[in-house]
Amino acid sequence: MSKQTGISEQSIRSSIFNLKSTSEITTESTSKFSIITIIKYGEYQIDRKKSTSKSTSNLTNNQPTSNHIQELKKNKNIKKEDKDCVHFQEFYTTYPRHEAKQDALKAWTTLKPDEALRSIILAAIEAAKKSEGWLKDGGKYIPLPASWIRGKRWEDEYKEQPNANKCVVCHKTEWKYLKDTPKGPVCDKCIEKEG
Repeated sequence: MSKQTGISEQSIRSSIFNLKSTSEITTESTSKFSIITIIKYGEYQIDRKKSTSKSTSNLTNNQPTSNHIQELKKNKNIKKEDKDCVHFQEFYTTYPRHEAKQDALKAWTTLKPDEALRSIILAAIEAAKKSEGWLKDGGKYIPLPASWIRGKRWEDEYKEQPNANKCVVCHKTEWKYLKDTPKGPVCDKCIEKEG
């Protein structure tokens, strides 16, 4: 379908995922292909003048044809792709730098992480968020998500920045946010007091 339409495979997958999530299509997977059925197909068709024969009209409006609503995809499982999209979204929302999302999705799809690796990746992101390198200069040195995935950066050792979660003024660890200042991290309440 990508070759026929000139649309990238990823765009097609994303579109199919969105159509499924809004219940506009259903999919049925087999070992060799997937059948995609458009719900209320007849409602999406242009009301043609009755110049076509009744049998053609019935076929078009009542029975889906392979050209219009069935897409054969060898060795593809749409349900697995849906899960992959959900898992990628979980990664992407956890990762603090939200740039070059399509490149990150491509890297994620290439990696194909299983459940155990996904857990390791998410835990590593949480550790990295507290590291000196990621906190330095307001997160200026956080790598792009695709670079982080391709570099298998979850295997790095992240050292938590001393007092990374503690306000240097009031020494509290519970706050809405910390602002990096020359004297160290300052919590929202202390900033309000000073301002």
